[in-house]
Amino acid sequence: MPVVAQQPISLFVRAASGQKRRRVSNVPVDATIAETINKLVASLRLATRDKDGEALTYQARLDREGRNLMPSEVVGDVLQAEDEVVLVRNIDAG
Repeated sequence: MPVVAQQPISLFVRAASGQKRRRVSNVPVDATIAETINKLVASLRLATRDKDGEALTYQARLDREGRNLMPSEVVGDVLQAEDEVVLVRNIDAG
């Protein structure tokens, strides 16, 4: 029996500051959250480097479930169409 590919979904994404929010279409349901975070960061045009040139990383928070999504989770397993994902910058204590 052939496997039927699932259609991409649309999501809302916002920065943790609340200043940037937009709808992102064509998010593949077989993508990992890590892959999706990269697309969402680019969509919001968030900084990818700090003032010293170090790479910035982000986590995705799903408020509907009140939790951070793990980078290895798959979009189709944890997100629903029209969910809102909040991007939160990782802060490394040092």
